[in-house]
Amino acid sequence: MRTRSLLVAAALALQAFLVPGEPAAAADPDEVKAALSEIQAEYRWKDASSARDVAAALAPKFDRWGQLLATLSAAGRHDEADRICTAIVSLWKHVGRGALPWDAFLRDRFVVGDYRVDAAQFFEPAPFYPGDDKIMKLYRFSLYKDGKVVARYYLEHSQLDGAPASSYYVLTFTKPGLHQQVQPYGREPPAYRALRKTVLEDIAKR
Repeated sequence: MRTRSLLVAAALALQAFLVPGEPAAAADPDEVKAALSEIQAEYRWKDASSARDVAAALAPKFDRWGQLLATLSAAGRHDEADRICTAIVSLWKHVGRGALPWDAFLRDRFVVGDYRVDAAQFFEPAPFYPGDDKIMKLYRFSLYKDGKVVARYYLEHSQLDGAPASSYYVLTFTKPGLHQQVQPYGREPPAYRALRKTVLEDIAKR
């Protein structure tokens, strides 16, 4: 029963991308090394018999890694953050796509005016519309106000006619009744740091 409670709590927390809070002011370089080593150690969960046990064990670690990633981003240490993100995605692939009850992880957190913004990176591109792979989501920026999500940005990859030549990446802004293009990027995806900068600039204009 306790394991089930942990799993439910973990899934809810990660779906909302952790409780409100500010990252620490600085991250020690040893923290990055420790996180990478810890991620590698979790490869032991491959082929685990219980997905519930995997999720319950890894949820608090994803929480900790997410806080570290937010701290690194705030400090402009994007290369180190990218290394951790790559390691997290590799771990997800290794333990199996069905082993975790969430499809993304906390990549960043920052505050702009009245909004708290939680940035999530999808483990792999996810359909924007269920069952339709013409528009795929790579990143999600959720804008919270008074504890509720009021709008989101997405980095999307579109291939509307199925032809590689029509493939392109675009940052969009969404809220109920609105799905608006913010910044097209062409056939190559932007680095996270560039994406973050554009989101910050666009929020400031709204």
